[in-house]
Amino acid sequence: MKRGIFLLCIGLGVFGIVRFLFNEYREVYPNMEASTREVFYEGKTKQWAHRANNSADANVYLKEFPGIELDVFYDDLEGGFYVKHDEDGQNTETLEEYFSKINKVSSFYYWLDLKNLGFKNEGVINKRLQYLTDKYNIRDKLIIESSRSNVLGLLGDDGFYVSLWIPSFVYNSGDSLNNYEKVKDIRRVLSKHRFNAISAHVEMKPFFDDYLSNCTKHYWTNGLDKNELHQFLNECEKDTTVKVVLVDVE
Repeated sequence: MKRGIFLLCIGLGVFGIVRFLFNEYREVYPNMEASTREVFYEGKTKQWAHRANNSADANVYLKEFPGIELDVFYDDLEGGFYVKHDEDGQNTETLEEYFSKINKVSSFYYWLDLKNLGFKNEGVINKRLQYLTDKYNIRDKLIIESSRSNVLGLLGDDGFYVSLWIPSFVYNSGDSLNNYEKVKDIRRVLSKHRFNAISAHVEMKPFFDDYLSNCTKHYWTNGLDKNELHQFLNECEKDTTVKVVLVDVE
């Protein structure tokens, strides 16, 4: 009897400690306050065109949307950016050529998914981006996205708008300990550099709502059917922290 009571007390004690630590964490960092800095985009229309990876399509999309997302790789041998989604894809249009063909280029917004940002090329990428954004007068119209937080933070420190891509994971709202570790890891990254936004696929919205509710958010929506997309867009219209939602254009 005494042994049973003793084990019960230990179990309750362990549970109480875990619950206390988790609740304390959520109380101190309930929604990652001050983890993102000034907002990049505050337009009335949150929808932008996803994957506008050639200038011809971009000009069509920009008749309907205020901004576009495009994928870019920096080519060390060529010393410039190429617009393409896959690294082994053919180099066809440089980013400079791309911007030169956009009608009224400085009137619109651009989300650059920078695929191969790293410490080895950050310096040359920084200089090239400064050249392009100054040439086309789009420094305040362009945001750079990458999951490479430390390197991306350097670009942010140099005055570029930057969005930290958060890779998707399976979120279970009831798995407190695992969620604690996820939030702790993300907060560590966000506290090291102040980003303008966090970006992710729509499946991350429940996690962001629960733990990152004060962060500025950008989403992409590929994979949703029409009804799911309509529902998600309605939710985002009501959420003032969501600033950009990428949609696929048929």
